[in-house]
Amino acid sequence: MKNPMERIREIYEQLSNTQRKIADFVLKTGDGVCFLSLTQLSQEAGVTSVTVVNFCKKLGYSSFSDFKKGFQYYIQGVISPRHVVKSDLADYQARPEEDFLQQVMAHEMNLMSDTFTCLGKESLIQAAELLCKARRVYLVGKGLSLPVIDLFLSRLDFLCLDAKKVSFDNLNLLPNRLANAGPEDVFVVFSFPNYSPIIGEVAHSVKEQLSSRIICITDKPTAPPACYADILLLCQTSGLVYYNSMTTPTSLVTILTSLMAVKVQGQASPAQEKIPQLAYLRKET
Repeated sequence: MKNPMERIREIYEQLSNTQRKIADFVLKTGDGVCFLSLTQLSQEAGVTSVTVVNFCKKLGYSSFSDFKKGFQYYIQGVISPRHVVKSDLADYQARPEEDFLQQVMAHEMNLMSDTFTCLGKESLIQAAELLCKARRVYLVGKGLSLPVIDLFLSRLDFLCLDAKKVSFDNLNLLPNRLANAGPEDVFVVFSFPNYSPIIGEVAHSVKEQLSSRIICITDKPTAPPACYADILLLCQTSGLVYYNSMTTPTSLVTILTSLMAVKVQGQASPAQEKIPQLAYLRKET
């Protein structure tokens, strides 16, 4: 059975107005639902307990308890501990620094090897083609993804491709920042632990409301935005000391934009043809 969040989004249009109250609450609350009783959930959603039970059965669960258990399994699969540094470091602290450094470097290389061994070249080629043909590229992510997004943005800027980073500094303006997107645009969505629910909601809205294409760069196929992706690029990010290592996502962006550069340089756009005429701007006055 599909994870509960994906299942809710899948049948959302089939739900009654009362059932949608529960769906909206669950999608907004996320892992907090794991700690609510049947009575608490019904009160928070503003419906009866019977309605909650019927909602669970609509999703394919035999009872509220069954739904809650399925939701807990889902959360355990997609959310890492809310810490930056892993707690079990005593074994590393007892070793010589040279040995530890060697192990860290080997681990980072293994992350790269595991990622690119499993990542199909065809997916990278398709992603590059999709990005090169896009009217505009929207880059979406939070937290540790932001430096990777900035790198991506600088590469797209060099290639004279229209691209922008979606800012989450003011959620009231988020709809305005997405409203001009459409089927000709591509969203690159980054999502790594701890997963931000708003990233999944953006992916859902982009797919359902704007009909834009989505490339999702994440570490697990169960990440919130992954189920909406046209192209899913999985990166191994579990570091030896830190919960997230951005080595592989950074390398993936470098490889992807390198492939794009070859494609774009081979088919010069009108913008690139104007660059020699504007070259004098590089000179300091």
